[in-house]
Amino acid sequence: MAMGQLIMPESIAFSLSFEHFLSRLFGKPRYHATTGIRYTTAEWRQELLRIARSIRRAITINVRATDRSHRTELLERCRSVERALEDSTSINDLNLVMIQHLSEISFLLMGASPNHWDAIHPPGPNGWKLSALRNVVYSQTPEQRVQLVLDFALRHDSKLYNQMLDYLASIGTNPNRIDVFLKWVGQKHDALYKALF
Repeated sequence: MAMGQLIMPESIAFSLSFEHFLSRLFGKPRYHATTGIRYTTAEWRQELLRIARSIRRAITINVRATDRSHRTELLERCRSVERALEDSTSINDLNLVMIQHLSEISFLLMGASPNHWDAIHPPGPNGWKLSALRNVVYSQTPEQRVQLVLDFALRHDSKLYNQMLDYLASIGTNPNRIDVFLKWVGQKHDALYKALF
């Protein structure tokens, strides 16, 4: 290194899409206009810890219909990544820890972590079947189905969204009327209903 040359500390900058991602997770006021700002290793660690802790909280709140060992393993993986992030000393190490964590949690949420340690060749389609211990089954209450319909309409057709809100208002807020709304959607907006359900 030439004399007088400055060594820049390691840093990372947010892309616009990452800024938007963090804004959706934690609120726009905290992250608005952060694209391009350089973050030190310590600052990046704190952002990744914030994401990892949020994933742990979301699992605690949302993953309910599973066996105790699955839930315990998911939460332990989350705690172990928090420890690994705390111990990481470079941006590269932090990134690798987070990539590994997100991959492991994703596989676990689908049923189990794959283990192809002794595979001679890359695994074929059956090597990615992760249902030996459990299957992923999503369920929806009627209220959630209504919310899905409204969310879809809001994102794709504001006129339809307003029409749906008017219909909901006309039938009342009685929970027993939710099925009436879903039946109405199925009859009046058959293509939408079939696309969603």
